Amino acid sequence: MTDDPSYWLDHFNGDGHLAALVVGGMTRRRCLWCERELRPCNMARHVGSAHFRQLTIDEAIEAVEREGRAVA
Repeated sequence: MTDDPSYWLDHFNGDGHLAALVVGGMTRRRCLWCERELRPCNMARHVGSAHFRQLTIDEAIEAVEREGRAVA
């Protein structure tokens, strides 16, 4: 798929709003931390998994049990 605005304007019969939405969603942006280029739809997932530690419930329970606390 192309990110050429003129193609999308023709495709949507001159509707600039739809063309802008499609082109904006296909335009890659750089991650603020690692400079990796990603589409906007993938940015939140990338930042959450690559730059922040996300614990699963099993990992949280194991951490509490290792500390010797009782799990209710």
